[in-house]
Amino acid sequence: MGLLRMCPSISSGIGLEIRGRVGDNAAPMHGKLLKVLYAAVVVLALAFPFLLALEKVSESDTFWHLKTGEWILSHGSIPRTDPFSSTAFGKPWPNREWLFQAVIYSVYAWGGFSALVVAKAACIFLAGLVLFLACRRNGAGSPLAALVVMATFVASRERLEVLPEVGTLCLAAITICLLEAARRGKPLWLLGLPLVQVVWVNVHESFPLGITLAVIYGLVYGIESALGKQWRCALLIAATLLLTCAACLVNPFGMELVRHAIEQIRSLNPASTAGDWQPTRLLLLTEPNWALTAFWWLFWLNPVVLIAVLAIKPREFPWAHALVVGVMSLLAWRASQFTALYAVVTAPILAHGLAVIRTKIAGKEHSDWGEKTARVVAGVAAVFLIFVVVTDRWAAAENRPTKFGVGVDASVVPLRALSMMAKLPAGLNVFNTFLSGGPLLWKGYPQWRPFCDGRANLYGHDFVDRYRRAMSDPQDWEVWMRERSVSVAYLQYGAATDRTLLRYMVKSHVWDLLYFDQAACIFVHQSSWPKLRTDKELVGYKPVRVTDTNAVLAYAHALADETAGGGTYRRARVVGTVGNFLMAIGAVNSARALFEDAVAINPRPSEAWMSLAAINLDEADTNQALEATGKLLAMNPRYFYARLLQAQIKATNGDLDGAVADTDAVVSDQPHSAQGWLLRAQLAGREGDRPGAIRAIQRTIAEDVEDPNLYLFLGELLVAEGRTNEAVDAYEKCLKLWNGPPEARTRIEADLAKLRTPVKK
Repeated sequence: MGLLRMCPSISSGIGLEIRGRVGDNAAPMHGKLLKVLYAAVVVLALAFPFLLALEKVSESDTFWHLKTGEWILSHGSIPRTDPFSSTAFGKPWPNREWLFQAVIYSVYAWGGFSALVVAKAACIFLAGLVLFLACRRNGAGSPLAALVVMATFVASRERLEVLPEVGTLCLAAITICLLEAARRGKPLWLLGLPLVQVVWVNVHESFPLGITLAVIYGLVYGIESALGKQWRCALLIAATLLLTCAACLVNPFGMELVRHAIEQIRSLNPASTAGDWQPTRLLLLTEPNWALTAFWWLFWLNPVVLIAVLAIKPREFPWAHALVVGVMSLLAWRASQFTALYAVVTAPILAHGLAVIRTKIAGKEHSDWGEKTARVVAGVAAVFLIFVVVTDRWAAAENRPTKFGVGVDASVVPLRALSMMAKLPAGLNVFNTFLSGGPLLWKGYPQWRPFCDGRANLYGHDFVDRYRRAMSDPQDWEVWMRERSVSVAYLQYGAATDRTLLRYMVKSHVWDLLYFDQAACIFVHQSSWPKLRTDKELVGYKPVRVTDTNAVLAYAHALADETAGGGTYRRARVVGTVGNFLMAIGAVNSARALFEDAVAINPRPSEAWMSLAAINLDEADTNQALEATGKLLAMNPRYFYARLLQAQIKATNGDLDGAVADTDAVVSDQPHSAQGWLLRAQLAGREGDRPGAIRAIQRTIAEDVEDPNLYLFLGELLVAEGRTNEAVDAYEKCLKLWNGPPEARTRIEADLAKLRTPVKK
């Protein structure tokens, strides 16, 4: 130190040298830090699909797939006829998902439901990785590719259960990746298509989509190769197409399975009771959520981007992209089954188009500022999405069960009710809904043979039609149960159509409530009690009577302790679900106490507030009803169902102007809301504005709503307006869709006959 003080010139020289070296190293260190941050953005973006798929098992159909996988592995063969149900036993069953079922049961046998959830998440991660690489190869930078992948899986969230569709998403991602590689000048990648197709045809019935994609790309680029006299490439494309088509025959059922799958896709079979084949637009109106909203944006963004690419590069426009987007748009528009597939298949196409537009706007030399901004946006989006998934904020915002984690969601899957079913003596025939068939088959077979389950195509149109009629007409249901000698009814909550049947069974003199919890209930026929009481475990059992509200509250909290864990949101949902059951069976006072308790535990679940408002409205306490909807709207202003209920309450209170204002606000914000337009029609009718009511109903019908009561209301209004021919059409449509009580149908037919009879002068 003394030397430095004595020689200031030397000291300053050393300082300059040190500063120079630090300056020389600062840029590389800064660059390395940025690279680490950029890599973290990509890692977070790819982690999002994995974490999104990391949800507890709750889907009913997963369980019959598992049971079938167990049957396949234990018997060493694939069932050709139904071995499980009581109503379709021995009926031919082309089980198209046998490979998926065998795989998931193998995973379950190794590590239980937790391993099953992790394996599903890993499959989705693989699909995300494949799509990310395909987007990068299509010219998108890492931030843009990350954003496209995240948007894709936000739109796909509804299809990420432990079902064959998960395998389909992965196979579709691999297929489009191979085809895009061939489009970029690497035709040898096409040789992977037949292998993918062999797996796909044995995993899910959507395998014709793989053929369709291969044919589209093959035709476009095969023609281009032939025109350019690239005969080797054209020959390779033709040979690959033939091999890919032939690969569809590598399945246990041969050509029969191919014909069946093609016919189902062509007809978009309405037999499914899970909503998979419902028109996507109808779900957008009745069940709006983030996933469907993201799909909707992608649905319109893709054609806009393609039009921009055509304007920028008309001679180099990838026509295969336009054809693929067109085909996928048609499928996704017609059935919600294909929304996730649409997002996955079009992801590399969207990335290519956005990359072309970005290059046109920014030029070949991209600015550092623009690249950094894109990375920041991608990073913030990834962190936000991961946060709302891991903390279950997404589920809470949509008023859904929180499911992040591994294992089984005991608050939704009726494990306790199934344990009760196991105590009942063998030899009794059971009725169950489509929703409850999967878990019953998984836990109850062979003691219980399900009445039906998620295999709607096995049971056929006639069975499904009768099921729907029976669920809406208890007398018809009773006749059906006598025909099948049913003495036990096991119902899992979740389907709105169950409410009519529940109310009938509670009031019935021949059915007794044996058990209920937060997920399911069990009724037994009175003639079964002598047989039940021969079992030592059931000697003390007697019909359940819901009379002690305090006891019901204690029971609901015990269920919440057992199934919901420590989260207040999950606990509130469990308590509210028990309240929903009690409300359905008419135990209104106990239900009210449970709903009040639920909102006290956590005010976020919307159903409890809505049910409280409905109870108060039924009791003509409109002030309390308005208070409940007001509190809900204060927390969730965009929950338009609450605003519609508030409008109904105001109309009941005589405030038609306020009701009209609320309804107009809904249809302004949600212009495709069928419920909003129907309420608007009812209000117009009350105001004496029949033409306005007719216009509102016609607007409702324009949203693809096929409700027989809607056409009945329209017919009555048209008759009052003297528009007889239009009224006849409305009544005919009503009868075509009618699935209600036969006596009501008779009255409608009589009214229609009067309209058709010419008036004598």
